[in-house]
Amino acid sequence: MTAARGFARYLCGIDARTEVPPLGLMPHRQRWRRPFIYCPADIEAVMSQARSIGSPLRAATCDCSNYLAASIQAIWREIRSAVRASDLAVRP
Repeated sequence: MTAARGFARYLCGIDARTEVPPLGLMPHRQRWRRPFIYCPADIEAVMSQARSIGSPLRAATCDCSNYLAASIQAIWREIRSAVRASDLAVRP
């Protein structure tokens, strides 16, 4: 609906008879899925497979992107454990 409102606002400049739908006409609820956290053994298996790709450039690219994904997962794991620790500290 946001895209339709933006387009309608654009058309309003061309044709004054254009009606712009009001905000909240169709409520949108974003649903977040819980992220899947891989264990270190799974990450190592994926990275070893990436290193075995035939082309050296492609293998380096896959290895680098897998390393980045593993780093992000490690950071997420740390944040999650810190949030759990703070939740336990706040609750009586």
